[in-house]
Amino acid sequence: MPEPAPTPPLRTTLDLRWADTDQYRHVNNVTAVRLAEEARIRLLGLPEKPEHFPPGAPPVLAVLGTDTFTMTVSQRFEYTAEMPYAGQSVLAEVWLSKIGSRSLTMDCRVGDGAGLTYFIARVSVVIMDLAAHAPRALTASETEHLREYRGEPLVFRD
Repeated sequence: MPEPAPTPPLRTTLDLRWADTDQYRHVNNVTAVRLAEEARIRLLGLPEKPEHFPPGAPPVLAVLGTDTFTMTVSQRFEYTAEMPYAGQSVLAEVWLSKIGSRSLTMDCRVGDGAGLTYFIARVSVVIMDLAAHAPRALTASETEHLREYRGEPLVFRD
C-alpha cells in the first residue's frame, strides 16, 4: 500500500554559515532569500532536473515533467525576528498557497524550530514549457497532485 502524501507544510533543516553574517553579526537579508530558495528546491524540486534529487519518492514538482521549468515572477519577504548566527541550523517549512492555471505560489516560514519565526516568504512562479520558453497550463492531473501540498496562505503585514 502506498504511503499517504505528507501534509503541508513540508519541512527541512538548513545550516547557517559564518559567511552568512553581516557587519552587525546577524544573518544577512540576502541569505534569507538563499535560504528560502534552498528550502523550496529541497522540498518541492525542479521539474527539469530530477537527477539532482536522491532516489526514492520524486519531488513534488516532478509531476510537471522534465519538459517543464518554473520561472520566478515575484518574491516577498517579511522579517519577523533577528536571526543571529551561532553555528545553528534553522527549520524551513514550505507549502503551496495558491495553484493557478499557469502558476504556483509557494509560501515559506523559517525559524528556530522552537516557535520563533525569523522570516516568512512568498514566491510565485510561472509554469514554463522548456522547448518553447513560454507559459503553459497545468493539466488536471498535475493540479490534482499539487493540491495535496496546498496549505493556508501566509498573512503579511500591510
